Amino acid sequence: MNATIKVDCARCGAVELPMADAQLVPFGPRGSTVVEFTCPVCAHLGRKELTERATLLLMHAGVGLTTASADGILDPDDSSSGEHR
Repeated sequence: MNATIKVDCARCGAVELPMADAQLVPFGPRGSTVVEFTCPVCAHLGRKELTERATLLLMHAGVGLTTASADGILDPDDSSSGEHR
């Protein structure tokens, strides 16, 4: 059984994807982290800012940590990025 994560795609709404298809990206002076993913339905790049607790839980579950965003944008609130919730 493969572990999955439920995320919100800005285009499709709630979707599930394998944890291996998500990555954690640190950004900003606040030391925040976003989870970044490609929607399995529409292939849109999505991201969502995480709480510290959610970050730790996902890291513990095996979601990888990277130092670079897939599109070079590290602000989850940027209007050209995927997920802004």
